[in-house]
Amino acid sequence: MDPRLFILLFVITVFVVYFVGLYFYIQLLRSTLELVGQENRTLEPSFIWIEFFPFIGPCWNILISYQIVISIRNKIKVLPIKRSILLLWGFGLTHSFILASSVIAFFFIPAISLVLFPIAIVLMLLWVWQLISVRKFIESQRVQN
Repeated sequence: MDPRLFILLFVITVFVVYFVGLYFYIQLLRSTLELVGQENRTLEPSFIWIEFFPFIGPCWNILISYQIVISIRNKIKVLPIKRSILLLWGFGLTHSFILASSVIAFFFIPAISLVLFPIAIVLMLLWVWQLISVRKFIESQRVQN
């Protein structure tokens, strides 16, 4: 197999996996905003799709992470049971800052981006895990009421 063809197939595979993962990530964020209700949200779910833009998306993720945590906090305030969202806040904002930094660093010092990007992926997985657990909590409270 020609090495150039192998590299091309590898790059295409990485992009496809990235955009499929990004699609499901955006769906999770959008549905979470819809779950907290219009009266509690600080960002409309339709603004989440800006994440698909290649260079704006990682920077936009900082605002989205912050607004989702604020919206969830507003929703939890009205529930009869209190729950801390400190971990959710930390993972979301840290993931966003490191992801944006890795994208920016790619243009100046690509080696730093190779270190930051895997850290951002791990933090994103922790952020998604926390987000799913908070969503289950909110849904269980909605079923009980």
